[in-house]
Amino acid sequence: MSILITGASGFLGEKFLEDLCEKKDDTKIYLLLRGDNLEKFSQKYAKNNRVFCVEGDLTNPDVFEDQNEFKHLSLEITQIFHLAALYDLEAPKEQLVKVNVIGTQNLLFFAGYCKNLKKFNYASSIAVAGDFKGPFSEDDFDLNQSFNDPYAYSKFKAEEVVRNWFSKSQVCTQILRFGIIIGDSKSGEFKKKDGIYYFLKALIDINRYAGATFKAPYLGFPYDGDQELPLVTVDTASRALLDVYKNKKGGLRSYHILNRDLPTLRDFLEDFVKHLGYQTQFMSLPRISLFEPLIKNGLYQLGLPQELIDYMYIKPQFTRIKMDQDLKITNPSYNDFKEVIFDRAVADLSHTPLSVYPQVIQFLSRCEKAVVFVKGRIKA
Repeated sequence: MSILITGASGFLGEKFLEDLCEKKDDTKIYLLLRGDNLEKFSQKYAKNNRVFCVEGDLTNPDVFEDQNEFKHLSLEITQIFHLAALYDLEAPKEQLVKVNVIGTQNLLFFAGYCKNLKKFNYASSIAVAGDFKGPFSEDDFDLNQSFNDPYAYSKFKAEEVVRNWFSKSQVCTQILRFGIIIGDSKSGEFKKKDGIYYFLKALIDINRYAGATFKAPYLGFPYDGDQELPLVTVDTASRALLDVYKNKKGGLRSYHILNRDLPTLRDFLEDFVKHLGYQTQFMSLPRISLFEPLIKNGLYQLGLPQELIDYMYIKPQFTRIKMDQDLKITNPSYNDFKEVIFDRAVADLSHTPLSVYPQVIQFLSRCEKAVVFVKGRIKA
């Protein structure tokens, strides 16, 4: 058996590759890499006779730099894991579509030439649900949802491309829609500040510079505090990939990859400030389009991407029934790993440059009343 992995240099990709290499079998593992990552992984796995690094770029219609590799691997590859994607809420739509949608099309073009391909595994995202309101099952896809940010749109269109390819090829296709990927459930290790770590970094900065005198019992914030926060630790996500790698299921299958007993966004934020030693409660403020430009400016002052506002009002309710039924993996609950995640975030983010505007820090250090963050500035 031979597998091709894209995105091996990403947070999930590296974890999956490490876990895959621990399996004692004779599967050959080909990594599609470019630039510095090609050299980095070639050195890292130089002594591993199962791992082979191949130069290529998904935005290249031919995918591989060397067309001899295209011909060779089209005869050898039996499974493909497409984990590569551009995840950047601030990236322009054109770039996101080029990498996430056209890149997927190019890879599927190669997959169509693979004579022995048995399975195509695609790392999608729960972002494909867009602004849909209500239960969103693993079998749901196009429910006339719309998209306010280009990243979610690009992931929806990429999954659409994968689904259309399956309808024509009938090659077993497994789509894993990952939730918000966070650190390892045992070590807390994470790769960079994104997703929920934007919030944690802002709170760490406030605690670090204003914590001694920060006495606000309430914080009002523009978010839906009652919706479940769709988290998944990177090790859980990797175990899901390992399971679909070895399972014998056919056809088209999609899974929501999420941890158990997840918190609401309010619970998550309040748990973290308790971890920091405070009892602040977070009040949910409604989303009002008239004030949205000012609110986005306020997010910027807190060191948060303005595009994050769409994810602060999560409307879909994600089910994971098929994940629980089909994937035989260890899936920890939020309470099992939250302190580990918080400890590591504090350790790693406390020494990074200040992301919250100094004026915000100075204001919060004087607060003894409820604080409401609205209309682009802080009010008490």
